[in-house]
Amino acid sequence: MTGGVPERLASFVKALRAQGIPAGPAETVDAAAALEVLGMDDRALVREGLAAALVRRGGQRAVFDAAFDLYFPAGIGTPERAREEPSTLEELREELAAALADGDEQALAQLAGLAVDLLGQYGSASGPGGGFSAHQTLERLQPQTLIARVLAAVRGGGARGEFTDRLDRDEIRR
Repeated sequence: MTGGVPERLASFVKALRAQGIPAGPAETVDAAAALEVLGMDDRALVREGLAAALVRRGGQRAVFDAAFDLYFPAGIGTPERAREEPSTLEELREELAAALADGDEQALAQLAGLAVDLLGQYGSASGPGGGFSAHQTLERLQPQTLIARVLAAVRGGGARGEFTDRLDRDEIRR
């Protein structure tokens, strides 16, 4: 493992321990070995490899998955050459609005992970106490600004009545 992956793994294991999953040094070493063998190219494979090393009981899996999504967002593990990351917050908002308007769930999942990775990090990425926050991501992304864009895209620029506007807004919020 190179770069920030060891630190991310250590923070991830610390978060699991804080949530009651008894992952000790041996499990952490096993998880690091799994990442060494599996690489970071396939996020689903990384998830399963880490789960095999760190989860001991079935009831722990939901906690593991929630923490995994925060510490290893969808943008993590995507080969750099395959990423087409927005370079600004405005571009990210535009891509999210387009994916929402198109109903493209795959693009939404990728963009959500990227948003958490870009906007949700708190604390030191390499030090203790660092992690990712969905709440912080939403505050920085300001999804309420997306509603108007999606509404305009759904309408196609045409004006409709106030009632249908409210229906569209309610549908977008769901």
